[in-house]
Formats: sequence, structure tokens, C-alpha cells
Amino acid sequence: MTSTDRGTVEVDIRVRHDGRWLVVREEVEPPKGRDFDVRGPGLWLSLVCETPGEHWTIGLEAFALAVDDVDDERGDLVALGLDLEWEAPGRVHGEVLVADARWDVDEPGDLTLLGD
Repeated sequence: MTSTDRGTVEVDIRVRHDGRWLVVREEVEPPKGRDFDVRGPGLWLSLVCETPGEHWTIGLEAFALAVDDVDDERGDLVALGLDLEWEAPGRVHGEVLVADARWDVDEPGDLTLLGD
């Protein structure tokens, strides 16, 4: 998420899947409170700090645009979901959902948060 000069935040999520990019881009109201929870048309994104520096929960339900190039503005709408947890020192586990397909994830992974 990136803050704008309009008092909103830009959400830009890119997932590589089956030779194409699944892209979610929305400009939404900034999150309120301790956690990062944003909603917009066809978008729900939640980042919850369970234990500072040790454990985050990541949830996403969105309509992504399936494109060949991330800068394309036209493509196919695809349901995209994430139900993941990140735990220090760098493990991601949970589920990734694309359309009707579901994959379990248990992989090394970094979590980087930019801004305040």
C-alpha cells in the first residue's frame, strides 16, 4: 500500500500464475486502527500483526485482472484469495486460491513493511 496526496492508499498486488500476472490495483480509504484492513470494490485486504516482529496474518479476497504484462489495463477477471501467515524468522504458510483452484503454501518468505 502506498499513500497518496488525496488521503487515500493505493493497493498494488501482483501474483504470477500459469504464465500470466494476476493484478489487483485499487485506491481506497486508508486503514484505521492498529491493523491494516482495507476494503474497496471487489477488494478485502487484511494484514494483522499477531505478535510484533514475529507473526502476521495476511488475508485477501479480490477480483484480479489476469494479464500478460503488469501494465495492461484489460484482461480477464479472476477470483484471487490469500489466507496466509508469516512467522519469524521467515516462513509463510497457508492457502492461495485462484478461481476454483487451491494450493497449500509452506515456504520460506520475507515480510517487508514500508512506511508507517
